[in-house]
Amino acid sequence: MPYKVLTGLSYPPDKRAEVGSIVDDIPAKSVKWLLEKGHIESVGATSSAKIASDFKVNIITEPVAKDGEK
Repeated sequence: MPYKVLTGLSYPPDKRAEVGSIVDDIPAKSVKWLLEKGHIESVGATSSAKIASDFKVNIITEPVAKDGEK
């Protein structure tokens, strides 16, 4: 499962993830405590749907004039 890094992390074997990175290779034994301490957050389907719902789309329904047309 992918996780968003909220604080910089170093983890085995010789890996580094900076704030804002999305990673999916955090050792399974570390995930629970990293989540509890707020160092990472899950970015599964629920989070993605929430992010998508935060954006609004404006659709232009008027035709766009070509060069020289009014």
